[in-house]
Amino acid sequence: MFTGVNMRRESRINFTKYKGKYIAIVGKKVVASGENAKVVLDHAKAKRPGKEIVLRKIPEEETLILVVGCG
Repeated sequence: MFTGVNMRRESRINFTKYKGKYIAIVGKKVVASGENAKVVLDHAKAKRPGKEIVLRKIPEEETLILVVGCG
């Protein structure tokens, strides 16, 4: 199964070696990485069949995300 990003799950992963790459996360572990999202996802599915996979693109530079509440 493929899902979106769960930031709490990913908070303990060191992303520095994955800059500019796609990564596939199962549980709290990176199980595949690379330049092509489909290839990374296929490798993750082969390594961990039937498991929930989170696919994420790691930016090459730091990104600032602001969440502003209204009301």
